[in-house]
Amino acid sequence: MTNQQQQQQQQQLPIIIQGFIIQWTTEYDPTPYTLIKLALVCRQWAATLVPNNFISIKSGNFNLIKRLSTKPIIRGYPDSRPCTFYNIQITRGASRSSFIVTSPPTHSPSSAIPSPPPQTTQQLLPRVPSGIEANTMGQLSNGNMLQYVRQSSCIQSFSLINYNLEIERNIGGEISDVIALNKSNLTKLELVNVDLASNGSSQIIKALLLNHHLTELNLSRNFMREKDAIAIGQVIKSSSLIKVNLSFNEFRLSGVRAIIEALSNNKTIREINLEAVCHMDCPVTPKMSSSQNSPVTISTNLFLNINSMAPTTLSSSFSASSVGTSPSLSPMLLGSSFDPFTSRRAPASNSSPTSSSSISMDSGLTEAIYNLKTNTCLTSINLSHNTFSKQVSVALSELAQSCQSITNLQLNNLKLDDDCGLKLGCAIRDTRSLSRLSLNHNHLGRESVTELSFNMCLNVSITELYLSNNMFGDDAGLDLGNMLAANRTLEVLDLSDNNIGSIGTKSIMDGLQINTSLRRLVFNNNKAGDLGGEHMATMLSKNKTLRVLEVCTNNLRSKAGKHLANSLATNNSLTSIRLSYNLMLEHSGIVNEDIKDCIQAISLCVQKNKTLMCLEVDGNHFQTAAVQEIQSCMERNLTTLVRGDKMPVVQPQQGRTWKVGRRRLDISSLGLL
Repeated sequence: MTNQQQQQQQQQLPIIIQGFIIQWTTEYDPTPYTLIKLALVCRQWAATLVPNNFISIKSGNFNLIKRLSTKPIIRGYPDSRPCTFYNIQITRGASRSSFIVTSPPTHSPSSAIPSPPPQTTQQLLPRVPSGIEANTMGQLSNGNMLQYVRQSSCIQSFSLINYNLEIERNIGGEISDVIALNKSNLTKLELVNVDLASNGSSQIIKALLLNHHLTELNLSRNFMREKDAIAIGQVIKSSSLIKVNLSFNEFRLSGVRAIIEALSNNKTIREINLEAVCHMDCPVTPKMSSSQNSPVTISTNLFLNINSMAPTTLSSSFSASSVGTSPSLSPMLLGSSFDPFTSRRAPASNSSPTSSSSISMDSGLTEAIYNLKTNTCLTSINLSHNTFSKQVSVALSELAQSCQSITNLQLNNLKLDDDCGLKLGCAIRDTRSLSRLSLNHNHLGRESVTELSFNMCLNVSITELYLSNNMFGDDAGLDLGNMLAANRTLEVLDLSDNNIGSIGTKSIMDGLQINTSLRRLVFNNNKAGDLGGEHMATMLSKNKTLRVLEVCTNNLRSKAGKHLANSLATNNSLTSIRLSYNLMLEHSGIVNEDIKDCIQAISLCVQKNKTLMCLEVDGNHFQTAAVQEIQSCMERNLTTLVRGDKMPVVQPQQGRTWKVGRRRLDISSLGLL
């Protein structure tokens, strides 16, 4: 390699790093506002780096996206070029979509690009209508969207999410024409919460029969009916789809049967979501919200939250279905939020069809489920929040055994009883592929947990097991403890909201003392009490593999808090513990010896433990004296962390947080600053 080639590589390396920075920023906030901020860094970014690396765009203004894709961001430079968008998402509203800059971006001292003449005025982006004004123009119809997709050679993903199609003309025909283009580069299509039932769903489904390049299809929340589901079944039989999301529609039994029957003959689909598509009593009515219900990740920061009386969102790297609350929607459900529990509820028991046609349809669905054993490529299926008969529920319980390719099975909120639990136990004993099983919000009782626990001792494939909101009771703890002592593959276990008391807690913690595989235990909303808290502390002093422990709302008082804090002071494996709303400190203001010991133990724990990254103790009625005691410990711990990690201290931002390397310490509630 010559010296000239080495110099060229050295010059290209910083550009590559800058491109990675732009792509990383795009993943978190792919809005036009972010694009403008990045373009203002310097002329080189505005001319080439941002257009080349800002690959995703999310806006409610399709005209703006089109302008950015066809015209340079900044004009007047020979190397300026338009943006190259691979992923386009059009959603409701377009905040901050119009920006005018009357002067060129600031010239970077290190940039070698010459500045233009001072009298040249650079317009960074043309002014375009935004928000509601843009949405009243019918910007997708009249051939605009079809022309854009036809001319684009790089677009891979196109999404319409929460978008109002009432102002568009013949939008179903427009979308069907886009699908019928059968472009090899367009592999992902999302039409979420746009009411396709009133906007040409039949045209779109017919066009899907002509497309053989789409691999991911999301048609959730569109009020589609049985006839649409039957037509989708025909698409599934001959398509190239790999991931399909049809959740929150109105397919009923006949539609679900058509889709399941098509799956038995399909050789490409690996993931399918059929959540909340079959309710025999009432239709699905979506509830719009401004927030998005999506999984959040475990904080990698040292976090202390004290005195917050409002309920906090329990952060986890898994879906909210694992924390004892209503199961979250699949990650495929982008851009909209719908809580099925606020707008509708399933019947108290499994509904049994009464008419002869319903009985025939029910038997046909059962047979279709059993026939899935011929499918060898399906790996994930979600059938949660549906209303099925007992016959269908039993068939679903045996699905893990009949379809050996499934690795992720979600059967939440199906009113599964002990008969189904016994079938599930036998199924997981024989499966060698299933790795994630979710049975939250069912009617599984003691017989079910006994069978499941026994067969989990023999299972070597399941790594995640979610059993929250069932009917286990305190006696189930013995079976679960024996299972944890024998199992060597389970990594995540959710037992929230199962009315498990101190006796059951002791058995579970005894099993964890021996267990070497479990990484996360969710035990919220049970009845462990102080005695159960002592057993948790004993487990933490012996277990060396558990990383996350959640025991919110378990009646853990000051004695339990003291024992837990003492164990945490010497524990070197736990990274996150959540103790919220346990009333560790009395609300009356009377501070006795137990409360003093609890405060001192927590202070010592914070000072000594160097591996704990997340500590949540809000809702425990900490008094002013307790806060002051922890304040001093947090200040000393801050200095210890800096010395131990050998990282410089970053000054507090806006008087609220201290940052130490990658660790963040939230001390806003302590009044330090």
